[in-house]
Amino acid sequence: MNNPLATEVLEQSVLPGRKEQILSAAARLFRKKGFPSTTVRMIASELGMEAASLYNHMASKQELLKNLLFPVATAFTRGMEKIMAGKGSPVEKLEKLVLLHVELAMKHPDAVALILGEWIHLEEPDLQAFIRMRTEYENSFKKILEQGMNSGLLHHADPDLAVFSILSTLHALPNRLSRHPGISAEKLKSELVKSLLHGLVRN
Repeated sequence: MNNPLATEVLEQSVLPGRKEQILSAAARLFRKKGFPSTTVRMIASELGMEAASLYNHMASKQELLKNLLFPVATAFTRGMEKIMAGKGSPVEKLEKLVLLHVELAMKHPDAVALILGEWIHLEEPDLQAFIRMRTEYENSFKKILEQGMNSGLLHHADPDLAVFSILSTLHALPNRLSRHPGISAEKLKSELVKSLLHGLVRN
């Protein structure tokens, strides 16, 4: 299954050659050890390089974190914009958002995993820029939920709590995928729609 909302970021963020390899290695280590505990020497060792050689491809460890987080955040933002502007009921839009999260987590598991906590290590002004993107995404998610509630398609519930509950689960997808590597995107989406939306959707 090929979802253009999820694959668009791949086409725009894939970098040729060594820099792509460095970003991939950094994402794995940041996810496994945490950003503060990961050193440039560790990243270089992962690639069979000297630490000094790494600086030919990057300015700093902070630059790597930024170049991992913002393409993924941009993919979520653009996916949300297209879903909100497109046709479909609020319930259908929520299902598309679940699929967006599933496919991005499958294609970028390490980078998506960083969104859960490592973003706090961004430096200004990048930190505030990332927080704005995250807040706007959450507000859009909340708006779709409220539209569904107001139209009678969803049961009324605290929209802030519903957004928190749904997104907490979706942000944890990379961890679930690491434990169930063979699951298909469609099956995972189906399971998540049932577990996350079943209690909200009116029969």
